Amino acid sequence: MTVTVTEPACLEEGCAPVETAIGVLRPDAPQLQCKLHKPMDAVDAEDLVQACAAWGFDVTIPVLAPLLQEE
Repeated sequence: MTVTVTEPACLEEGCAPVETAIGVLRPDAPQLQCKLHKPMDAVDAEDLVQACAAWGFDVTIPVLAPLLQEE
């Protein structure tokens, strides 16, 4: 499995100036993608829980929070 996180700028009228796009690439399965209308440094554990829920994964904040801690 490969997880990608990008922060593309949107130059089209009416869209958020910056968004964070999270993609999950799995062998022999459709790509999963979630767009968050906020910069990458503003994404928190709750955002990731909601993305996982949208993809059908039951993930809780205690599982993700340690991954988001700055060293």
